[in-house]
Amino acid sequence: FFFKQKTAYEISTRDWSSDVCSSDLRASFDFGVNDPTAVLFYQRYEGQKPRLEFLGEYEQRRLPPQFHAQLLKEYVRDVLGFHGEPSDILCCGDPAGLQASQVTATSVIAAYADDGWTIDTGGIAGVRKVDRILGVRLAFKNDAPQMLFCPEKCKKAVLHIQQYHYPEDDERRTQGREKPVHDAHSHMCDALEYAHTFEFGDGTGEVEDVYCVI
Repeated sequence: FFFKQKTAYEISTRDWSSDVCSSDLRASFDFGVNDPTAVLFYQRYEGQKPRLEFLGEYEQRRLPPQFHAQLLKEYVRDVLGFHGEPSDILCCGDPAGLQASQVTATSVIAAYADDGWTIDTGGIAGVRKVDRILGVRLAFKNDAPQMLFCPEKCKKAVLHIQQYHYPEDDERRTQGREKPVHDAHSHMCDALEYAHTFEFGDGTGEVEDVYCVI
């Protein structure tokens, strides 16, 4: 099925499941303080066309980074069955996480690093929000299933993608300058955009052929 007209993305659905391979678990972070912190866990598989398989999700709010870091360790162990160290997970995330807090004088990414999480912002920094969205939208419109979501472990992510929408006034969107509404659905979708941009680039250059199937 397709989502309502003013949603940011249109994706189709199907049943799918996968096991976690401990050698190649990846994660994409969108950081929050008063807003939710959202993380998507996935694996990348190579072939004629590379594919991303999203295996899990994490979403919590109003916690210091060190608490998120510990809860994420428990999540990947207890829910995903991953028994490696955080440093074994290839992580990307919001470049805003590099900014030092006025309260703690340290950045969110540095706080995660203290607990073993190394989060890379390379390839994401400098890419405009509208271009990240365009890159994901191009991926969704392809005709080969190269971007998969586990329906049982990514229920919130699927819901957020379905509800990610533009303002009623879409004049600027048609000109390529509008951004979707910033609300509770934005953060998981931001994590999705960071993962896609980190792996494949944005919508302004050469984008590898990928497509999202739930």
